[in-house]
Amino acid sequence: MKQNRTRKPKKKSTRAISLARKGTMSFGNRQNVAGTTTGELVQPTRLHYTVADPDETERTLLKLDCMESDPTRKRWVWMYTKEASSLPLRKAPVNDSVVIGEFFWNGDTELVLNVRSIERALAAVEFFDRHLSRTLARLTHVTVINRLFSVADINNNPSLQALFEQTPLIELDPDALAAKLLIAKEQSRNVHQQRAAAAQIFEELIQRREPEIEKFPVHYYEDGIASLRLKLYTSQAVAVQHWKGNLKYTSYDAIQDMMNKANLANGGEDVRK
Repeated sequence: MKQNRTRKPKKKSTRAISLARKGTMSFGNRQNVAGTTTGELVQPTRLHYTVADPDETERTLLKLDCMESDPTRKRWVWMYTKEASSLPLRKAPVNDSVVIGEFFWNGDTELVLNVRSIERALAAVEFFDRHLSRTLARLTHVTVINRLFSVADINNNPSLQALFEQTPLIELDPDALAAKLLIAKEQSRNVHQQRAAAAQIFEELIQRREPEIEKFPVHYYEDGIASLRLKLYTSQAVAVQHWKGNLKYTSYDAIQDMMNKANLANGGEDVRK
């Protein structure tokens, strides 16, 4: 972390720990897609925290036995052990030296947590909400890479930081959509034109192709985890379809498929035949 801060000595080893070894999964005849040691698809995700008191935040994190210092890379690593050992990940690792996340400072008041899967990101949101006071650090945004990786991709790019920096970031602004709808309403002569303009805007929105890396605001403290879970699993569904070669598949298609699956589970008919 920051070099000008005095850290409380830790009783446990502060050895440099490598990132988790990658597993593999297969979709059809395509090249094996990379998976984590805990069984999830590799889809790097970053949590952004705005920090009110950096020193106290560091002290609080260092009290956790699942956190270790990695001074060679100026980061703290979040281990799948101790307090984190009961996280709902897909499978238990074969040892207790698996890194499931890494913290870095991004400026003076932003702390970012990089993880290798959306499942780890969702688990991290609730885990650190329990262990970090909201007056110290608040989750404000999430960045997700909207694609999957081959094993070769990951072996050639072992650093999560590097993966996030390779492609220009697209930051989504929900307020911009509201402003666009308002302008369309003001420029329309009647209610029919208003509806037509709104329909066109939403059509463009649902048909757009997801950027490779996108950052978006989250409202976890007001809305809970459900909306973030939907967003990330939608991103994963699109990434899986694109990996399979279905490049026209969009978030709208993913949500429609999810709704149809829920309908079938409740005894309804397949509405997408």
